[in-house]
Amino acid sequence: MSLKKSKECPAWFREARFGAMFTWGILSMYPLGKFYWHLPYKEYKHLARDFKPKKGWAKEWVELMQQAGARYAVLTSKNDDGYCLFDTKTHDFCAPRTGPGRDLIAEYVDACRRAGIKVGIYYNTGDWRLAMSPTGPDPKSSGYSEYKETQHAQIEELCKNYGPLDLWWWDNHGLADAKNILAKMRRWQPAMIMNDRAHKDVKGDFSTPEKRNARPADPDRMWEVCMTSNHHWQYMGPEENQYMSLREAMMWLVGVACGKGNFLLDIGPKPDGGIPAGARGLFEGIGAWMDRNGESLHGSDDNVVLGSHCEGATAKGNATYLHIFFYDRIHREVMLFAPCCKVISAGILATGQKLAVKQDGIRVVISGLPEEAPDGNNTVIKLITDVSVETQKKRLGGQPIWDRVKQENIAQPSAFWVKKESR
Repeated sequence: MSLKKSKECPAWFREARFGAMFTWGILSMYPLGKFYWHLPYKEYKHLARDFKPKKGWAKEWVELMQQAGARYAVLTSKNDDGYCLFDTKTHDFCAPRTGPGRDLIAEYVDACRRAGIKVGIYYNTGDWRLAMSPTGPDPKSSGYSEYKETQHAQIEELCKNYGPLDLWWWDNHGLADAKNILAKMRRWQPAMIMNDRAHKDVKGDFSTPEKRNARPADPDRMWEVCMTSNHHWQYMGPEENQYMSLREAMMWLVGVACGKGNFLLDIGPKPDGGIPAGARGLFEGIGAWMDRNGESLHGSDDNVVLGSHCEGATAKGNATYLHIFFYDRIHREVMLFAPCCKVISAGILATGQKLAVKQDGIRVVISGLPEEAPDGNNTVIKLITDVSVETQKKRLGGQPIWDRVKQENIAQPSAFWVKKESR
C-alpha cells in the first residue's frame, strides 16, 4: 500500500458541508489559563477520577447537531494526554475504569446512528504518558516499541468494536509504522475515509486545513476546514465566553462551501457533557438559518457567476445562490456577471419573494429587494438559470471567469456598476 494513495470520498461527505467536532475528556476539567499540555502525566492523571459525564450527554449533542443542520460528528476518542474515552486493554487510563465507569465512545456511536449522523472518530497519535513529543518517541529509543504497540492496539479496538465507522480524524502526524496499520484499517473499515494528519508522508483521503480557508490545488480533492468556536478546542471554564458571532460562523460556512469544502466547527463540552450556553446559542442560530436556507449549502457546488456585494455564491443543478452578509450596502439591487447562462428568475430563498431580473449579455441586474434584510446575518438570493452549473462549467472550459469577462470587453466590473447607478 502506498502512503500517498487515497480513496474517493463518498457522496455523503462531498455533500455534507457542515459537521461538528467535540473536543472532550479529562482535558475539559482544567479552568481557564490552566493548559493541560504544560503538565506531566502524574499531575493530571488524577482528574480521571472526577470525570463523571451525565446520562444522556450524547443524545443532547446529536439533537443540537440535527437542529443546526450538521451532517457528521467527530469526537476525541483519545487526545494527546493519552486518556481514552473507549474501553481499551492497553491500560487503565480510560473511561470504563475511571470516573465515568462506562464506554463513552459506545454511547456516542449509538446516539449518532439513531439520529442519522455520520460517525467520525478523532484519534491523536501522541501519548504524553509515553513521550512528550507530539509525534512520539524517537524510533530508535527504547520506548518506541511500547508506543507503537499501544497505538496499533487502540486503533484496532476502535476499528473492530463499534461497527461501521464513517470517518477517521487523525491528529499530530505521529502514526508509527503507518504503512502497516493503514493497510489493516482499510480492511477493517473499507468504507471509512481518513484525513491527512496521520503522518507527514500520508496524503489521506481529504485535506484538513486548520483555521484557514485553503482549498487544495487539486480541484477534485475533497477538503474541510476545522475551526474553534471559542478560541480554544476544549472547554476552558465559564469565564471563557468569547464565541464567534453568528455572522462570522456563517461567513466561514459559506466561504468554505464556495470552494466545495466542509466546515467542521468545534464545541468544547463541559466535563459533565453539557453544551456551554455560548456554543448552544451559536449552533441554534446556524440551525435557524439552515431551516430557511439550507438548500443553498447541502450538496452545493461552486459557481460560475460574479456578483457585487455578495460575499459568495454556491450552486446546485439549475440554481445559483447569492449570499449577502452586508445587506445595507446593496441599495435594493444586486448586479452580477453570468457569462455562461441566462438567468430565468430570481427570488429571496427564505421568503419566496420574487425579484425582477434584467439581463444584457453577461450583465445581470436583480432588483426589487425589500428594504429590510430578510436575514441580517446572510440573506440568500436564489437564481434559476437556463442551464445547470455543470453545463456552465463546460462552457467556461476551465478558463478563469475574469478572463471570460474581459473577453466581453469589460475591463473592470466597477465601470458597469457606476454607469448603472448614475442612470
